[in-house]
Amino acid sequence: MCLDDIFVSGSYERSFSEIPDICYRIRAQNPGSIACWKINRKTKEFEGLCIAYKASIDGFKDGCRPLIALDGFPLKTKFRGAVLTACSVDGENAMFPVAIYICRTETLQAWRRFITIIASSLKEFSKPITFFSDHENGETLVSYMYSILLRKNVFGVPNDVECCPYRRECCRC
Repeated sequence: MCLDDIFVSGSYERSFSEIPDICYRIRAQNPGSIACWKINRKTKEFEGLCIAYKASIDGFKDGCRPLIALDGFPLKTKFRGAVLTACSVDGENAMFPVAIYICRTETLQAWRRFITIIASSLKEFSKPITFFSDHENGETLVSYMYSILLRKNVFGVPNDVECCPYRRECCRC
């Protein structure tokens, strides 16, 4: 539905202008899904788009291990950018997508926005969640995420986040 609209529109500029409508339609047709975007108020430039379908969030809660792998990769398109991902492992040891965040660059600020957006949906998970990352900024990313989750008390109680002492790339919430 939505991808067809993006590709049919014919230009990157027009596709970016349709993001608010696409987010609205995702939320209307998939109640409980996360579909939000951010623009720079001064320059009116695109800063980020987060999508997490309700089916993915529920699938994570009901059928996945309490693990979330964080990764990012560059987009090689006209406007460049990066895609940040949160994935888990399902009962058959297959990768299970939870959420994506498309942004201008992979920065700690972009990761903060992404984690903050999806955290409210994840805090209903019945077990502690272990976040991990294996890309080159993994240690910095998870350490930064650890401080965000503690400071914002995202998962409920003040002492609900711990870094695994044997692996600095992990953070358990």
